[in-house]
Amino acid sequence: PLACGQEAESPFVLIELLNHLDLSKNHRVLEIGSGSGWLTALIARLAGTVVSVERWRHLADRAAETLAQNGISNAEIIVGDGEGGIPVHAPYDRILLSVSVTSLSSILEAQIDDNGTVIVPVRRSRGTSLMRYEKRADGMYELRLGSSQAVKLVSGVADGYDF
Repeated sequence: PLACGQEAESPFVLIELLNHLDLSKNHRVLEIGSGSGWLTALIARLAGTVVSVERWRHLADRAAETLAQNGISNAEIIVGDGEGGIPVHAPYDRILLSVSVTSLSSILEAQIDDNGTVIVPVRRSRGTSLMRYEKRADGMYELRLGSSQAVKLVSGVADGYDF
């Protein structure tokens, strides 16, 4: 359990997400749902830069402190509404959502670079599936990677330290 009623994913789930991202040192990554910042730190070790958005100010502050204490300087935690991504830093080579959505939004799709990848849990009538979307010159391609238990994306910012 994390603060603000949130929960961290198991290490096995995080490793699976990292594998699906297929990161390299030149990648710019957008992570939606910073949580404790632990996955952000792992991504930062494998990628060039990471921008992570968290709706809970308390979690974002703690995650930023953890990154700083561990000397991770290529990752930034931003308090914001993950539904809109962070267009000011776009385009991204990789986007990872640790929360589920009903579909990949056109807003996030616009922030992925050509040949980029989005990993996202998508809720459908028969359950939630972890999906991989790849942006190519002729459109977006999707691949189902397996099932997922991710919580739903909640819009807005929890600006205070409400728990």
